[in-house]
Amino acid sequence: MSNWTWLSGLASDLSVWEDELSLADLESEHTFISYAEEIPVLQDLYSLSTVQNADVLVGMDFSALVMLQNLSKRPRGQRWILLAPILNFCSGEDGWPEKQVLLMAKEVQKMPKVALQGILDLFGPADESNQDLWMETALKMKPEVIAEGFEYLAKAKVEEPLSVPNCEVHFGKDDEWITASTVEQAKELLKESTVTVRPKAGHWAMSLIG
Repeated sequence: MSNWTWLSGLASDLSVWEDELSLADLESEHTFISYAEEIPVLQDLYSLSTVQNADVLVGMDFSALVMLQNLSKRPRGQRWILLAPILNFCSGEDGWPEKQVLLMAKEVQKMPKVALQGILDLFGPADESNQDLWMETALKMKPEVIAEGFEYLAKAKVEEPLSVPNCEVHFGKDDEWITASTVEQAKELLKESTVTVRPKAGHWAMSLIG
């Protein structure tokens, strides 16, 4: 039996979709780590035993960037799946200016629901129930913890090519948050990885992994 560890995206907790996501491999054991649990170990992701011991490590958007920033600590043979990875949030034709990202870090602490709704609106097609569940989960987190994520996105980036073998990279064609410019960055920067764009998929793990 293989061990899968799922790292949730910005302000999210993929465990709320555990039943659906576990269909990716019914014969494996699946562990889900929320965004809030990940924030304390951004610089040392592999200090988490469930990350270190995973046969398959899945990262969604923000968490995929964290994985790439911790690439040097990746165990030999560990399979990676990156879902709508963020590589450089402030570059490309659709990138957010650094000042805007830092402003978002402040806004999410003042008016979390308004700020988070602006992101959710870019996630692309999904059942209303999934949208509501994402927002409900995000609003349970401390706003300052979500702000830390935006501050991280303003600084952390992949700018030079990386060798990332045994790695699948999936994007959604209808994702308006992680857009086509990031797809091109991934093809250029993530060497030895397989990059796929899924039609009719937005920024939702269940549509990207299926």
